[in-house]
Amino acid sequence: MALDLRRVLRELAAAAATIPGVTTYAYVPDSITAPAFYTGEVVGRYDQTFGGLAAVTVTCRLLVSLGVDGSGQAELLDLMGTGPGSVKAALEAARGGPGEYALNGAADDLHVPGVQGHRLYTFGPETYVGADWAVEVIGGGDG
Repeated sequence: MALDLRRVLRELAAAAATIPGVTTYAYVPDSITAPAFYTGEVVGRYDQTFGGLAAVTVTCRLLVSLGVDGSGQAELLDLMGTGPGSVKAALEAARGGPGEYALNGAADDLHVPGVQGHRLYTFGPETYVGADWAVEVIGGGDG
């Protein structure tokens, strides 16, 4: 199975869509409705094994309203944790069960090793507070 990056990004967005109230995008959108999750930069490493296994790190970003009372930042900090309502939990739930492929068959496995944030982001004319999750995805050797 080859690693289909478009499908990987769609499945990551679908996994994040399980978080109540979050709008998700499987691409970098030109405008957003906050809170918004989108798949961003992809860093790939080919030929991780002699069979051609590929590994990619996808930056997944979540932006929330800056607000004047700090409520957006409080919401973001909750989502940055490791509890059942967190981004980490939503993404890792898409790993599948033992012996199953991750992301509904789009990858062999995935792992969410960390988050970076919270900080300000300018997106279009607006300023948001947000965080980035590194999602490591492996899959698809030819052999």
